[in-house]
Amino acid sequence: MHDQILTPKMFSVFNGTITPEKSKSIANRVLVLQALSQNKFSIDSPGNSEDVKLMINALQGNTKEVNAGMAGTVLRFLTAGFSLLPGKRLLTGSKRLKQRPLAPLTSALQQLGSEIKFKEKPGFAPLEITGKPLSGGKIIIDASISSQFISALMLMGPFLKKGIEIGLMGKQVSNSYVKLTAGIMKQLGFSVDFREEKILIPPGKPENKLFKIEADWSAAAYWLAFIALVPHAEIRLQGLDRNSLQGDSEILKPLLDFGVITHWENGELKVKHQASVALPKLFKYDFTQMPDQAQTFAFLCAALGIDAELSGLKTLKGKETDRIAAIENELKKLGLNVVSDENSLKINGKITTKNASISTYNDHRMAMSGALIGTRIPVKIENPGVVAKSYPDFWKHLAMLTSEPAIEF
Repeated sequence: MHDQILTPKMFSVFNGTITPEKSKSIANRVLVLQALSQNKFSIDSPGNSEDVKLMINALQGNTKEVNAGMAGTVLRFLTAGFSLLPGKRLLTGSKRLKQRPLAPLTSALQQLGSEIKFKEKPGFAPLEITGKPLSGGKIIIDASISSQFISALMLMGPFLKKGIEIGLMGKQVSNSYVKLTAGIMKQLGFSVDFREEKILIPPGKPENKLFKIEADWSAAAYWLAFIALVPHAEIRLQGLDRNSLQGDSEILKPLLDFGVITHWENGELKVKHQASVALPKLFKYDFTQMPDQAQTFAFLCAALGIDAELSGLKTLKGKETDRIAAIENELKKLGLNVVSDENSLKINGKITTKNASISTYNDHRMAMSGALIGTRIPVKIENPGVVAKSYPDFWKHLAMLTSEPAIEF
């Protein structure tokens, strides 16, 4: 896909009704549970994101080598899942994915009896995994590195002969995603005893026969942020769950400060811009429970000229790219002052450039967040096709909501 050009003129109108992409976070958890339960239940439409397609192909295909691409969730969940599914597989990924740590997870799995061999560097993909029945039992894992390690172990818990007891050591990061895993498992009928410092999951089988995947709050967040930037904007979002377990559903609270008004009507979320709201001079927020939205708010505050202090960003350095560095690089290109460390970003100043080219670093969220700047100055989004990882129809939906279609060169 060619570069995407966005201009303020496009946003003279911003209205319509769309259904955001299905939640890949939910879909990939449910797909693993479905495979481990030997298809004892059906899934109602897992969605079209690249990460979900990767998971489906990996679980349904007969290939001995599985490439997880850029998908950290796919790599980590399959490391656990393949430990139980019969057969020998080589699990690998992109250059960036092979740099993302696996040691806490693989160490825990090996303690449970998993047969895992590192083919290049210890603690990193590629891995050779030989699946076999495992008895389960007690393990301890560092909860301060990645919630995906904990979720991966939880997903295999019901299919271990003795179940699993996961001891959690250290301060938990992205705890909302662990709660999401627990909630999904409970919806399917599995037993999950989630305590502060340990998770108990006994052996079990799914009781429900159908699981419906809801729309992705992470995807919806970009449209909500656009509402904050466009006067008189009003849209309807379909497919979202009002009582969602997704951590990013919490985005509605901080967006109130930006004049984003929402209410539910017949299962749809109605969203509009309230211009009378006095915007904050400084936006401070801890993103520990919804780290994926740090980029959204960094670019939103930049577009509005609001100073920002964003914390709880520890996990961002190990994502598709070093997201802290990526945000800093792109905002500095716009003329803003940015100071960062391992866990936070401080942003101040206003956009001083007349136009901009936003680099996306092979990161879907950099492309969608960077698009917010197009409401203020002409912006070129480089490599816009990266949105396919989580939201293939993002640019199509943007064209539907704006008065003029996005320009493609």
